[in-house]
Amino acid sequence: MRLRPSPLIESSATFALSFLLVIVYYWVNYLDLNVAFNFATASALFFMFPIFSAWSFVGLLVKNRVIKQRFLINVGINFLVTGALALFLLWVMSNSASGVSANGAATMVVSAFVVGIANLLSAVVTYRFILDDNKTKLSKTAYTTINTGKQTSQKNKPGSNRKKK
Repeated sequence: MRLRPSPLIESSATFALSFLLVIVYYWVNYLDLNVAFNFATASALFFMFPIFSAWSFVGLLVKNRVIKQRFLINVGINFLVTGALALFLLWVMSNSASGVSANGAATMVVSAFVVGIANLLSAVVTYRFILDDNKTKLSKTAYTTINTGKQTSQKNKPGSNRKKK
């Protein structure tokens, strides 16, 4: 089953797949599922939720573009947000008055790298296999309700084109 492309479907599918990839990476790396969930949750908090928000917001602005353009825009957002947040957290940790260890800073940079790669892979899977650009696009009227109030019928109006027996 392939889904109709829309900004929230694109960002949600990419987020879900990348979250699973991050869990799998940390599970293979540490061989402990609890540690994998802890690292994946921290990665989602610091990196994936801001990327999801940026994808959703920018996706609304570029929703009428071709699917390849949206893919490239989302990959660009992924690298921009991941890199900016990794550098920001590294700067905060290096200028900390309490003296954060080098392990903490390295862990955040590795998490940013893992999330960036996971988002890239999941974006490729989402745009290649999950979305179907040939499905009909919803128009603005597809979300409006139909008036189901009292309606007049043609057979009661004078001069209607009813055949008489």
